[in-house]
Amino acid sequence: MVVAILATLKAGAAYLPLDPGLPSARYAAILKDAAPVTVLKEEPASTAGYPETNPGLSLSLTHTAYVIYTSGSTGMPKGVMIRHREFSNYLAWAGTLYETSSGCGAPVNTPLAFDATVTSLWLPLAAGKPVFLLPEENHLEALAELLISGREFTLVKLTPAHLTALAELLGPKAALVRARNFVVGGEALPGDVANFWTSRVSGLRIVNEYGPTETVVGCCVHGLANGEQVAGDVPIGVPAGNNRLYVLDAALEPAPPNIWGELYIGGPQLGIGYLHRPGLTAERFVVDPFSSVPGARMYRSGDSVRWRLDGILEFRGRVDNQIKIRGFRIEPGEIESILTAEPTIAQAAVIPSQDAQGTRLLAFVVPRAGSPGADPEVWHRILSERLPEYMVPSAIFALDALPLTPNGKIDRRALLASCPATTASRDIALPHSPNERLVAGIWQHVLGLDPFDINNRFNSLGGNSLLMIRVLARLREAVPVPITMVDLFRYPTVSTLGAYLDSLTAPAAKNHEEEEQRKIRERADKQRMAFRRRT
Repeated sequence: MVVAILATLKAGAAYLPLDPGLPSARYAAILKDAAPVTVLKEEPASTAGYPETNPGLSLSLTHTAYVIYTSGSTGMPKGVMIRHREFSNYLAWAGTLYETSSGCGAPVNTPLAFDATVTSLWLPLAAGKPVFLLPEENHLEALAELLISGREFTLVKLTPAHLTALAELLGPKAALVRARNFVVGGEALPGDVANFWTSRVSGLRIVNEYGPTETVVGCCVHGLANGEQVAGDVPIGVPAGNNRLYVLDAALEPAPPNIWGELYIGGPQLGIGYLHRPGLTAERFVVDPFSSVPGARMYRSGDSVRWRLDGILEFRGRVDNQIKIRGFRIEPGEIESILTAEPTIAQAAVIPSQDAQGTRLLAFVVPRAGSPGADPEVWHRILSERLPEYMVPSAIFALDALPLTPNGKIDRRALLASCPATTASRDIALPHSPNERLVAGIWQHVLGLDPFDINNRFNSLGGNSLLMIRVLARLREAVPVPITMVDLFRYPTVSTLGAYLDSLTAPAAKNHEEEEQRKIRERADKQRMAFRRRT
């Protein structure tokens, strides 16, 4: 994979990474939109006999380096185009800040189609350092083992959800981690999550790196020194790499310090726009009136921020309906458009729900009058066939009507109050064996669910790989046999996982009973021998 991408760049082309786990319908939509001239899907052939010199091409900073697709508000994903100019600017300042010329490189624990991988993959390679490619199926477990292997990593790129899951998975072993920088991005970083790591890992610096895909991963940073503690969310900090950040009001005038406004981003990391979407590009990449450079533009981020009096930038959330989950950017409009395309659905709205388990998606629909077959399970399956796992709502509720604000728009805040109480609408299979009850109890706690059918898959109940880490940690405390993430993927329901645990714990229980019987016999033999000696 790395060889293929380097070859693509050296050939003067841009690479478009696709996640192998995407539903086929989304693959088709992206390939149709991007229309790539070549699709690389096999391992590269041997390079023996080929020239060892660079191709004789005249490449410049204005050539496109890569295209990464993100969720689109109009119902279709959109491809963000980044040139070598923006790409190299990020690598230059980030390589200096994270000191990638020293240390032993970095693990790559996120998919290539996730722009956070730009940091973990390219920064070490550009400095001549190794990267450690982790398996995607159990990447968090593999990352946890690698972090306590004794190697001192230059940097580890993570989301806040990764930090939380790793803390649960490692527990006291977190103190064994050896890393100079945890570079955290993708969504707001809670202070208590950062504090756990700065107080336990010697020599660790946490850098909160802010930046949308349109500005190459990161354009603003805030560092926490080893041992530093912070209350509330960690700020997003100050501009990096000559990037320009503007906090503007609705009239595009600069907002005073301590006044919230929308963040606009200009400077050398501003991408060129969206592939084949000139209208959307013009809407989001607007003229920069504050720059003296002719034709300069700035990106309208949609993020609500403010300058503190000390010149540090704070992040509050979105000014629109965009949602961030585990570092992935989600436009509710894309999900809503798929739902309303179904003949049985008249209206749809998708909102985030925040609870102790994290952020999850909820969908609310109004069935079309007189339409047969209005079934949330069917709608869920349709979404699963069209969208990546992180964009599929954990629950779909049917309402008679969507609540509206006084000006006639959907009242998204009132939708949560419209959420029906979770009750069993049909007969469900409940756990009956001890191991099924154990697994079901752990799932209930981690997912925050009422009783559910033990034949439902973990993902269909709102689970994801990070919540699965919490399940794994609790299972390891509860059962006397080794359990891995691969086991949880292989047995995705309470019934199948309970049966698997039965097969593991039955021999263990039998061996335990046999061992206890052996100890009883040994004690009896010793007592008989002692009695004979006395008599």
